[in-house]
Amino acid sequence: MEPSLNENSSLQNTAARESIQSERGGIISQYEENTRKWVAGGSPDVKQERLRLTEALRRNYWTLDPYIRAKSWYDRTGVLLPNGDVEFYPEKAAKKEAIHEDLD
Repeated sequence: MEPSLNENSSLQNTAARESIQSERGGIISQYEENTRKWVAGGSPDVKQERLRLTEALRRNYWTLDPYIRAKSWYDRTGVLLPNGDVEFYPEKAAKKEAIHEDLD
């Protein structure tokens, strides 16, 4: 599949990129502080907060992704989804979804 002319136009949006990266920096600082508490023998609540921050970092990356990474064949064919999930056989998934819709 060939790239479209403007598929990477979001790479030029530096204001959005900087805003998301700034948010990411805050999450990273919280994660580092929480990790120090966790290593020092923190409570189960500290571990749960660390898991929450880990998920926040993951979600933040995929929000930032369009502003820092050019689209590839994997994006264009539906193998790599916008939230970071991987659909190894997108054609099969589309057919399976269509079958389920027909049954409803």
